[in-house]
Amino acid sequence: MTGRQGIENIEAALDGGADDFIAKPFDTRELVARIRVGIRTCRLENDLRIANVHLTKQATTDPLTGLLNRRRALEILDTELDRGLRGTQSVAVAMADIDYFKNVNDSLGHEAGDRVLKVIAQRLQAVARRYDALVRWGGEEFLLICPHAGRNEIRRIAERMRASISASPIETRPGNAPLSITISIGTAVVAPAVKVTADVIVASADQALYAAKHAGRNSVRGAALGYH
Repeated sequence: MTGRQGIENIEAALDGGADDFIAKPFDTRELVARIRVGIRTCRLENDLRIANVHLTKQATTDPLTGLLNRRRALEILDTELDRGLRGTQSVAVAMADIDYFKNVNDSLGHEAGDRVLKVIAQRLQAVARRYDALVRWGGEEFLLICPHAGRNEIRRIAERMRASISASPIETRPGNAPLSITISIGTAVVAPAVKVTADVIVASADQALYAAKHAGRNSVRGAALGYH
């Protein structure tokens, strides 16, 4: 609100960041009407910001577990591998797969299977480091992205993950006996300053996972890239 008038002043005010312009002397009814318009505009902008946050969350998270999804995981992994290439820190991942998960769905139904997936997601998140990224990779597979983790560290992390699942049975629904669930884990670690794509490190972890399955399940196997 200003005593200045004229198109030049209006143009300067709006170009300077003002959302509206009213000159003195003013009519009270006009001022109130303009304030109402401003309030409506602010509410619309706030609603748009909230909608954008929700859309971003839907695009990057798994709706069942609330974990990050594969799309977001690949973005994070690309970033961490690029940092590892330019720096002195290794990057590791751990791919976990629920053992005999198909039996859960076949015998108890998908509702029980969903409950198992949620509980496992919670337990894995609880043992991950605060700067790790836990992802629902797809189906019954989970991927943990671990920046600054070497061969010994990723092994320790993976063993914590495995133990957190086998430590206690999972309740699926009232009246059903708790399920003893285990996971198999394959890890892969990239040495510092080694150029590796996200697809390569994930494929290496996947191969190690199959080795863990073939070893009898409920176990951890690992691969290392760029080490001599």
